[in-house]
Amino acid sequence: MNVPEYGVCEFSNTIKKIVEDSFGYIRIRGEITGFREHRSSHLYFSLKENDSIISAICFSNNARKIDFKIDNGIEVIASGRVTTYGARSNYQIIVEKIEIAGIGSLLKKIEETRIKLEKEGLFSNDNKQKLVKYPKNIGIITSKTGAVIEDIKHRINQRYPLNIKLYNVSVQGSKCVNDIISGIEYFNRINDVELIIIARGGGSFEDLLPFNDELMVRSIYKSEIPIISAIGHETDSVLIDYVADLRAPTPSAAAELITPNIYDLKINIDHLFDKVQYYCSKYIIENINIINSKKKNLIDPKQFIGNNNIHIAHIKRELLSHIKNNILHKKNNLLATTPNKDIILQNINLNISNLANSKEYIKNKVQRYIEKKNILLNSNQKLLEALSYKNTLRRGFSIAIKDSKVLTSSRNLVKDEKITIEFYDGKKDVKIIN
Repeated sequence: MNVPEYGVCEFSNTIKKIVEDSFGYIRIRGEITGFREHRSSHLYFSLKENDSIISAICFSNNARKIDFKIDNGIEVIASGRVTTYGARSNYQIIVEKIEIAGIGSLLKKIEETRIKLEKEGLFSNDNKQKLVKYPKNIGIITSKTGAVIEDIKHRINQRYPLNIKLYNVSVQGSKCVNDIISGIEYFNRINDVELIIIARGGGSFEDLLPFNDELMVRSIYKSEIPIISAIGHETDSVLIDYVADLRAPTPSAAAELITPNIYDLKINIDHLFDKVQYYCSKYIIENINIINSKKKNLIDPKQFIGNNNIHIAHIKRELLSHIKNNILHKKNNLLATTPNKDIILQNINLNISNLANSKEYIKNKVQRYIEKKNILLNSNQKLLEALSYKNTLRRGFSIAIKDSKVLTSSRNLVKDEKITIEFYDGKKDVKIIN
């Protein structure tokens, strides 16, 4: 029997030639498994269907052209050339192009990822961060060349101008996930923004696929800065919407959700100013009324001193009259009881001495009474000064007066009307021009 004999290398090369000549450039559909990316950027994986499997390699020059993130479980169509690898006696496809075969397997994988992350608590409302009500600096992660960033800037500048910091990224394709994760880490590292918006416009299911990536979801969850997702249109839904602190239906809507309307703020400020002015005027009027009430109860200092001087003089006259009558009474008693001239003179001298002492006592008592009343007078004068509306005017307030009445609201004024403004150091007549 004439059976051909081959060397190992010869047979391996023969098989290689037969396989390559028989198939040439082909397209193979299968599910990716065993995926890994080498540091050289070459991609190694296998295509699986039921129990059959074929090895695949995509070199870096072709890997850079792939516009979605490759991962295990995705069904794809790989285009390329079949070859054999003699060192391991196996065959493989050298992939030049990869396309997504259908969204069914992708949707299944996305749902599995969603359930997994939800069980871990990444989507819980308890973990959502509160957004700053009036932000001054925000970070936006999107493409610098798209219309999205211009729409956001325009909407923010219309409503509430603030400082915008852009981190430029690819918003689709294989670089998208790593770019956005780098942007989140960058803003958290420099920590000079109060909010982060991740934004891109509408697109196909494949275009939005990176925003369902588990690594991106986990990066958003770890962010210490609140993040708003603004991906696609209102009907689009991606996994980062669940983990974001706020989901905006569109990028323009995100700009509106994080900014107040500056015109509404101005109206509120004007209202508050009118309110402050009203309460200031009310305070001044109330204090003027209190002062006027206190003034009615206060006695004129000159009148007070005059009344007390009259009272003191009256007391003095009564005391002196009483003392004189007492001396006269004792003198008469002495004259009636004893004819001794020396005793009488002695008693007279004693009473004269007592009279002198009584006069000194009266003088001291009157002096203390006057001092006490002076202290009370000074206290009342200080109270009067403290309650004076002049002190309120000294602190920068003023009073608007119309027809000798204090104005409490700007609504009581009309154009070209003349009023008087009272300041601490004088009054001025003014004319209302608006």
